[in-house]
Amino acid sequence: MPGPELFQAAREASAAFEALRLPDAAARRIRARLDAPGAPRWLVSVALVAATAAAAALVVLPLAHEEDRTRVTASRFASYQQLPGALVLRSGSVEVDTSGSYGIEVAWGRVEVLGARVTVSIDGDTGSVTLHEGSAVFRASDGREVRLEPDRRLELPLPEPAPVEARREEPPAEVEAPVRPPRPRAPRVITPPPALPSSEALLEELARLRSRGRYDEAVARLLEALREERHPSTRERLSFELSAILSTQLQDPVRACAHWRSHAREFPSGRYEEEVSVARRQLGCVP
Repeated sequence: MPGPELFQAAREASAAFEALRLPDAAARRIRARLDAPGAPRWLVSVALVAATAAAAALVVLPLAHEEDRTRVTASRFASYQQLPGALVLRSGSVEVDTSGSYGIEVAWGRVEVLGARVTVSIDGDTGSVTLHEGSAVFRASDGREVRLEPDRRLELPLPEPAPVEARREEPPAEVEAPVRPPRPRAPRVITPPPALPSSEALLEELARLRSRGRYDEAVARLLEALREERHPSTRERLSFELSAILSTQLQDPVRACAHWRSHAREFPSGRYEEEVSVARRQLGCVP
């Protein structure tokens, strides 16, 4: 026969069972089986202990949020803010599994996810990004980009770029003095064009606007910069950023598709060719 210790544990388990907020149907089924005629009381006690332990174990599971075709699973103590089509992660870790496009803002830049599953973690002054499957790119605040590889972990922040070695200049070759000195020319006065912010400063400004949810201001800033920028590589980066905001944050398929078509015409074989193709297909853009 069971001893008094088991009955004491049974009374405690019964009280815990009553305090649990199980679904009504599940609670009725468990109680009906335990109260069946002829069931030994010690067996009821053991069953209550098992049911209490199983229900308590459910509490430690992370919460999951479903939005359209995107699933975000956060660790229990993660600190983050969800935005339309993106989130800002401050600490802890999140796993994002999406069949579309999604953005994860961190202190050192942004993770762009396109039909992929990734885990992003922050622990104090360091962090990491792991791509499990699909396609993802990390864009640092200083303009550097890293295309993630499956099952490879990217440590954050990125290491400082190696310093560029100073180019050694050869001593000038000796030349004979001219027979006749050159006629002095009047100095030309060249008026420099108005200074534009560097691409690094612009990207940092865009990162701040996006982290604060000010996407319309970011779009206006990008359009202004594209009107002035002439360097092909910088134009391609700014054009892609504009398309991504229209698609992901503002979720404006009409404007997004129009700009994706313009981007594809201007940069038919650019460095974002794969991402452009995926984004246009997901939005259902007409070729």
